[in-house]
Amino acid sequence: MTTPGIFRFPIRSADVWGLLEEEKRSNEDIAADLDYQDNAIEGFLSDVTSSANVATFGESMAKGRESATMAGTTYTSNATFGFTFSQAPRVILTVENGRGQDLRTILTDVTTSGFGYKVTAAATSTSTLFVHWVAVSR
Repeated sequence: MTTPGIFRFPIRSADVWGLLEEEKRSNEDIAADLDYQDNAIEGFLSDVTSSANVATFGESMAKGRESATMAGTTYTSNATFGFTFSQAPRVILTVENGRGQDLRTILTDVTTSGFGYKVTAAATSTSTLFVHWVAVSR
């Protein structure tokens, strides 16, 4: 398996078709080189779309949304993933609130089965909010 990244054709198209050669290439030679290019493309696509390289929900990604109501300047809670990661994942949090307040999410701890977080407000608030999160395997 190759490392996913930039794909480069193993043979230039001009060489496949013999555009830079004085003698005409045989159809068999052209077909063989086209086959070689097709195999390279198929191998690359197979590698970059394999489960080892692409995160999929339920295996290496989880997402969720928690609703909350602020009661002052700090709200603290925990969320759980729908499955257990093999190691603590990366977690990304964002807060949704329709009142234009200065609310910030802070990740307090992450385990293989969930995480803790808190939301802080610049001023006392009783706002209803949603904390959206995504967890991705390392």
